[in-house]
Amino acid sequence: METFDSGFEYHGDHVDTKGTPKFGSLTGSSLLPTHFKSKLGEILTFNDGDGTLSVAKESDVHTTNASFTTINAGLLAHHGAMATFSNDTYAITEKDNTITGTLPEKVIDRTGKTLYAAKVSTAGIHGNASDGTYAIFGSASGVLVAESNGNQKLIPHPTDFGTAWFGTI
Repeated sequence: METFDSGFEYHGDHVDTKGTPKFGSLTGSSLLPTHFKSKLGEILTFNDGDGTLSVAKESDVHTTNASFTTINAGLLAHHGAMATFSNDTYAITEKDNTITGTLPEKVIDRTGKTLYAAKVSTAGIHGNASDGTYAIFGSASGVLVAESNGNQKLIPHPTDFGTAWFGTI
């Protein structure tokens, strides 16, 4: 993975130009980095090829020899997603193959240790958003809400959705 600096800096209600667009120095190596998220000063990728999470500080984009840290939570390789919480933990998908096609969510710390096991299983999962306390994921079963304290719930789709579902939130 290579990072890219757009040259813009977000300030909550507006964006300023800060430099010019260019590749950053921050790099990482992982198998099939697929989902990407930048939130709360961190850059995250979920690596589908080995089920790991790569994490780096946004402030290290231009730090010479900076690299992503890989967090291995002991997951099987799968097309997964993740979100960050403001208490230095992450919601991360877990594919354990006990139920075909499902992807529950669990909360891990920075070492990969499970803090809160998955409580809700969904048929597929994709897309993610987080405000630091809640992580929201689209799924074919409904909208999965995982909280930083381990609480989880599924919000059903409206009945007139049919087979449609939120793939990106």
